[in-house]
Amino acid sequence: MASTAIEQISQQIGISSSFLIPIVVRCDRYYNAYYIPKHSTQLRRIEAPNVTLKAIQRWILLNVLEKLPVSDRAQGFVRERGIRTNATYHLGKRYLLIIDIKDFFPSIGIDKVLDVFLQATNNEDIAKIYSMLCTFQNRLPQGGVTSPIISNLVFRSTDERIIDLCNRMHITYSRYADDMTFSSNDFQTLKQIYNQVKEVIESAGYKMNINKTRYCSGKNRMLVTGLRLNSGNLTTGRERKRTIRAALYNHIIKNDETVNVNHVLGQIAFIRGIEDDYYSKIQRYVSKLRPTSST
Repeated sequence: MASTAIEQISQQIGISSSFLIPIVVRCDRYYNAYYIPKHSTQLRRIEAPNVTLKAIQRWILLNVLEKLPVSDRAQGFVRERGIRTNATYHLGKRYLLIIDIKDFFPSIGIDKVLDVFLQATNNEDIAKIYSMLCTFQNRLPQGGVTSPIISNLVFRSTDERIIDLCNRMHITYSRYADDMTFSSNDFQTLKQIYNQVKEVIESAGYKMNINKTRYCSGKNRMLVTGLRLNSGNLTTGRERKRTIRAALYNHIIKNDETVNVNHVLGQIAFIRGIEDDYYSKIQRYVSKLRPTSST
């Protein structure tokens, strides 16, 4: 580990080199691993940095990584992009192909992370230190502050290969983290591109989650990152709205104190961000409930 690089990074972050060196050398010890529900029968392992390492990673995120360009089709973990912009790419298309990358973050090893920091710093010693600070057991941790943006930066070259392939076949492509969406008005074209995309993904060192690969058409639910496209407009679906109305009814009419009002308001704000007219609709619903509750 080059002392000059350590000194330079320490000065930029605003900490002493004697404080930084043990973190770099024993970085894995600064993570806490735990599990959260992924599906009804599965768990997702999270490897989260502790407060000290989290602060250092946040500095790296803001001062190094966010200065690098990502693909315009990467919609997750990018400012002013998200599930709405991701789904908007595919509005008006008759058919969808959804592909999921298996174990996306853990598939990104420290060698790929190093390439990102070499691009950012043009200094091998500094790039190695940054890579060590942003990886866990020589791979990208699920839970690291810098992991999402690093995944986009690492995958950029693969994104560009897929974009070029899709442009030649007149297919629309977007990606939200490990969730890749392809759309077309020609179902046969989507079927043809599948094996070519699979080859690109696997040649880059990733694996597709075959169990999550699916085709959709207007005859069934057209879902892209949880948003429905069937009506020609983006909607969040009826179930979430029914849950919100039920919670509001219980809170206003039944005075149910177990209702988590902040959660309900958060859900309303989420839907409002997708459906512009939803807030006025929920206001009218609440106004109908209130006179009833005062009698």
